[in-house]
Amino acid sequence: MKLLTLIILSATAQVWVAVPYGIAAGVNPFLVFSIAVIFNFIPVPLILKLSEKFESGIIHKTLLWFRKRGEPWIEKYGFIGIVISVSLASAYGAALAGYILGVDMKKIYLGTFIGLMIEALFWLLAAKGVIGFLI
Repeated sequence: MKLLTLIILSATAQVWVAVPYGIAAGVNPFLVFSIAVIFNFIPVPLILKLSEKFESGIIHKTLLWFRKRGEPWIEKYGFIGIVISVSLASAYGAALAGYILGVDMKKIYLGTFIGLMIEALFWLLAAKGVIGFLI
């Protein structure tokens, strides 16, 4: 049940909720890290594919909202901006901002994945108390 909850949190509530939960629930830290990254990344291709089909109405407004959050970082820093945006606007927001700004899809996927790994590592260390003084 702990693993199922961890998977659901990873895909819906993002890494910053899933990792501390997994550590608090006593799940192996490597497993927590892996599940959080993988299951937070899985929806990214689906979201990008759907965003190609729905570029009007309320969905378009949502895409513009995500773009507004990630655009300054992506325009200023390019690929590294996508990595940074994962922590600021979520993996989904960073990927959508990259898509809207016309960033190459391989760079979007790679930047999102790297950003998720960095974010998961940060929260893993925080949950283990290694960098607790920062929070």
